[in-house]
Amino acid sequence: MSDLWPEEELKTAKDILDDALHEHDLSRICEAIKLMLPYCSSEIISCKSDIMLCILKDVLHASKLSQVCVLDEYESGTFRALIKDVLSVREFLMALATGDLSQSLTVKGYLAGALKSLQAHLKHLTWQTQMVAQGDFNQSVDFLGEFSDAFNSMIAQLEENRKRLQESEERYRHMSLMDPLTNLFNRRHLFDVLHQEVQKALQQQSFFSLIMLDVDHFKRINDKFGHAAGDYVLEELAKRLQSCLRPGDVAARYGGEEFLVVLPHTDLATAYSLAERIRLNFQHPPLVFSNFQFFVTASFGVSIYNTFGDSEKDISSLVDILCKQADEALYRAKAGGRNCVNVYP
Repeated sequence: MSDLWPEEELKTAKDILDDALHEHDLSRICEAIKLMLPYCSSEIISCKSDIMLCILKDVLHASKLSQVCVLDEYESGTFRALIKDVLSVREFLMALATGDLSQSLTVKGYLAGALKSLQAHLKHLTWQTQMVAQGDFNQSVDFLGEFSDAFNSMIAQLEENRKRLQESEERYRHMSLMDPLTNLFNRRHLFDVLHQEVQKALQQQSFFSLIMLDVDHFKRINDKFGHAAGDYVLEELAKRLQSCLRPGDVAARYGGEEFLVVLPHTDLATAYSLAERIRLNFQHPPLVFSNFQFFVTASFGVSIYNTFGDSEKDISSLVDILCKQADEALYRAKAGGRNCVNVYP
């Protein structure tokens, strides 16, 4: 049928096809083939391998695919299947490159298996990253070469930073509870403990006692030896106080030269005995400051929580009552000559 094709137009079509093949321009190739197909299939067949190569290169390398010319009459089924597989692999790779791990790949073989394995690793890595975000720093990666080393190093650094932060938080939390001079609990934490003990006693129908103590003639120490000596006295007495306590007892600086001790599950007789022990421990041995030796005493008031006959009062009111009772007993100890223990009522 080629004799029906004008020679000059055939030459022009061949030139277009040659240029298109050289430039891998599939659109122009398809256009030329459509014009030549009814008249010169032999010309198309002679350049079929070049067309196939052009199509394959376009599928592999082009950022955007051209319109692939499918010529069922001349293309082999094997080549068509190859292009289909390559297109599937290309689409799968592009999904991985953009972070889409939801795609599936039906192609089989070594390359497809490697890509599926990479996708599985990335999915697992995504899960591990989520675990790290939730605070699980036990994750490690061993399947992505240099990235594994970088990821594991990052996790180790995060874990170290977490531990440092925890230690810092614990240190500052502890500091917020403590009196900096005596290293006893401060007044704010003391009242938290008192509220907890009253709540516990109400729930369990139990009891606890309170010792309130005040250093005798503390102003004289400050006036005679200076405030540095006064601070030294408070520090030393706090140490002696702590040495007398049992596990579970809570001592706090109540204010100025006053201290308060909470004694869980302790009756008045036991609390009185403990207060006497602390009083004697304060007296002996004498304190020495800047070559000066002096004896320090304290007065003590003891009270006990026993629901006061009215469990309907709110906890804060019950705490106030207990502290006022201990303070009243302390006042009587002061009025009675100091350096003694008085029990409420």
